[in-house]
Amino acid sequence: MSARAMLSRRVLGVAASGLFAVSAQAGVVLLHSEGAVGQRRAYFADLGRIQDRTPMEQILAPVAIRQIDVYTVFESAAEADWSVVPLQFECAQPLPQYPGRRKRAPAAAEPPPRPDSVRLQVGEGGYRMSREGQRLGIAAAAWRPANDAVALRAQALACNEVPVREAENAARGGDGFDQARFDAALEPLGLRSLRWVADTPNFFVLREVAWSGLWAGAQRPKSAGDRPLSAAEKAQYQREYAAIAQTMDRLAAQAQQYGEPLLRKHRVDQAFAAKAASIRGQRRLDPKEASAIMVWQGQPEQQVLERMGRAELQQSGELRLLSYSREYDDRSQLVNRASGQVVAEQGAHSRCVVTFVVAPDQEGSPRVADVRIEVQSTGIGGGGLCQGLIQVPEPGAQAR
Repeated sequence: MSARAMLSRRVLGVAASGLFAVSAQAGVVLLHSEGAVGQRRAYFADLGRIQDRTPMEQILAPVAIRQIDVYTVFESAAEADWSVVPLQFECAQPLPQYPGRRKRAPAAAEPPPRPDSVRLQVGEGGYRMSREGQRLGIAAAAWRPANDAVALRAQALACNEVPVREAENAARGGDGFDQARFDAALEPLGLRSLRWVADTPNFFVLREVAWSGLWAGAQRPKSAGDRPLSAAEKAQYQREYAAIAQTMDRLAAQAQQYGEPLLRKHRVDQAFAAKAASIRGQRRLDPKEASAIMVWQGQPEQQVLERMGRAELQQSGELRLLSYSREYDDRSQLVNRASGQVVAEQGAHSRCVVTFVVAPDQEGSPRVADVRIEVQSTGIGGGGLCQGLIQVPEPGAQAR
């Protein structure tokens, strides 16, 4: 017996028993069902596979590219058993807001009206599974307009991931999954009756939803691994699947443990960047200041002291000013010895003052918010004082 057939029978035994372990917080909904008897198709969407596919060069554009995986189960024996297709859609998105940036349209409080037509393309990685258990690739396809029910509903899900996640969380608030609460939360998006069918995108479960529910009583074509399993086999596979689900829960907890500090750091960094911008205000930066801020903003105060040395310290409210200076003075005077009068002066005097403005972040840690550079000069000379005074953080130093 092939490994594919054995795996098929194992998972099918779980689905047939009606016992399914829940280990994920994003599941599968019945997107659409269509076709005449004998030619029907059932479409499912995986809410856990909504992804951003916007190219980096278009990241600030008003249109984002979002992808969602759509699964299809086929009734006709002449078609595949099932397929998965990553559909990508153009989604309108508000331009990001940055401190000090003006004339930006605010993000819409309500989702945009549902369009009559959308633009989609087929992404890489799609495939269909033949009834003999052979996996066949589905080629990516270029952008095209679409107005069928599957495309419109899939686009609504892909382009509104946040409200869809909120709807899912609301439906999971009680015991089990509250379909009525889920429907009500999706109503503003123009999505009605998206039936929740499974907590994991398992094709053998989705086949059972189609054949035992939507197409109950229909003649079912033979597929690889369709042999009925014994009670002992079902029990064994249920135990194995439960162990897999337990492992997935453990891995999910580890991922959260790893990712939460990174998310917290990102939130603190973003808040501090906004605070630093407000501290600088509308002050025009010269090239030296802009370069210094680029490498120093967000670095801890201790990094300044370690790299720059002892500073002249001033306190202004919650702000600490660490100042460093360097002078160049080669002035000389010609004095009348009899009268003491200065007859002539020559040479130059220059002074560069670099001030690091340090402010506390959300966690109270002092970090560099601004770098101010002041040059005072008389005569000619000393122009390179600042260049030699300003240091950069240690290699590999990271902002906290």
